[in-house]
Amino acid sequence: PVDVRLARMLVAGDQLGCLEDMLVLAAALSIQDPRERPLHAQQQADLSHQRFRDEKSDFNSLLILWQYLRAQRQSESGNRFRKLCARDFLNWQRVLEWFDLYQQLRDQARESALHLSGKHGDYAQVHQALLTGLLSHVGLKHAEDKSYQGARSHAYHIFPGSGLFGRAPKWLMAAEIVETAKAWARTNAEIQPEWIERQ
Repeated sequence: PVDVRLARMLVAGDQLGCLEDMLVLAAALSIQDPRERPLHAQQQADLSHQRFRDEKSDFNSLLILWQYLRAQRQSESGNRFRKLCARDFLNWQRVLEWFDLYQQLRDQARESALHLSGKHGDYAQVHQALLTGLLSHVGLKHAEDKSYQGARSHAYHIFPGSGLFGRAPKWLMAAEIVETAKAWARTNAEIQPEWIERQ
């Protein structure tokens, strides 16, 4: 019950031994980001979310956030978990939606006889699985400015809210390209060019 690109990532996750991580990420990419940044408390929200940040991959940031939420949900009552989400600038309803969709995908994976080992993949496995559905959002750093050259000569920049903002990896993969005044790459990760060739 997901976008075909996300389904392709799940199949690749099964083949590469990181299905557990891909179920979490496919669910996360199917919903609105649970992290909130209200206008009256942007700095506090940024500080709260900083502990989940991975400088090489926003996808890893989502996995770190998932582990935190899962542990808190198991140890806290429903009401205390809701308050914890509010304190951490996380939208409680979106968090519940994330958990619910993850469980639906996990049940579907079991019915489809995919390998649910419970093991987590390493950086290369997870990002190669993601790449199978995101090939159209791969970019090469421009030699003279901060932009990236994507498919069909489409230029874009790293979104300021990304953990990679301010860095300049040579190769980048994005979950989405959003067109506003500029084209922004959101939810990004540093990748290796040889991973692209394998797809």
